[in-house]
Amino acid sequence: MTTDPKEPDSQAHKRVKLAEYEGWKCAPHVADFDKHVAVMCWYKPGNGEWQTEQLPDYFGDLNVVCQSVSRLPVWSPGQQLSGTQQAFTHELELVCSKPDRPASHVEVTNASAEQRAEALGIALGLWRRPAPMV
Repeated sequence: MTTDPKEPDSQAHKRVKLAEYEGWKCAPHVADFDKHVAVMCWYKPGNGEWQTEQLPDYFGDLNVVCQSVSRLPVWSPGQQLSGTQQAFTHELELVCSKPDRPASHVEVTNASAEQRAEALGIALGLWRRPAPMV
């Protein structure tokens, strides 16, 4: 996986997609003259002031990604499955699976933040499941 935020498969790009889905709003780029790098400013959900904020680390912080999953609706008959807790669980089982066998209950229960964030983005339709390796 690449780390270039412009690459659609990079964790940085996926992190932005998850944050925007959760209501983070991007502000125009501003220059950080002390470090000579561009800094992204974000509105936090529900906050009307510009802040230079780090986006939640969905791929590195288990608490952050679990909070996001807990806000997903529970599927009910007649409802679209995409974007529900059940869709997330299904995708997490696939993300945790090995090419030669499905994931065990223990593997799914002990999934990393990275695995959970990947499954969350797929369940929400923010990106596609990678092609299986043969």
